[in-house]
Amino acid sequence: MSVYLDTSAAMKLAVEERESAELAKTLDALAPDTVVVSSWLLHAELRCAAARRSGVSEDTIDAILDPLVLLDVERADLINAPQLGRGLRSQDAIHLSVAIRAGVESMFTYDLEQAVAARAAGITVLAPGTEIPPEELGPDSASWAAEVRRLRQQAELRDPWEPGRE
Repeated sequence: MSVYLDTSAAMKLAVEERESAELAKTLDALAPDTVVVSSWLLHAELRCAAARRSGVSEDTIDAILDPLVLLDVERADLINAPQLGRGLRSQDAIHLSVAIRAGVESMFTYDLEQAVAARAAGITVLAPGTEIPPEELGPDSASWAAEVRRLRQQAELRDPWEPGRE
């Protein structure tokens, strides 16, 4: 079995947030035959985040990345990414495209748009320590963007890359 770790989840391992401990506990409890994967895009995103934030060391980033199987981003991922969901940022769409190609069963993410798009692609969303959007919410909903914003405010979930995030 394989599970995908996106940047919103990986950042919770680098920076202490309310979901960090539960995420770490869940990752530690995965079955021994579970492979945690991500793309090399995560490598770049975490290294850039470490350079921008005081208190996030290269050793911390190494500790997060070392146990992962990092998959190459292929041309097909870049071609497929824009078709995966309205409202996804390019990096999130690339992560999702790689996850789909890798055939993962589930994805750790704390990004609501990513969660909705992953569910629409048939991937189980894992967000230990928080609530995620209801199963019936999908990217074809008439009020998809408004509903995602409402849920983000309600759950007080924020993307680690949003401006103003400390």
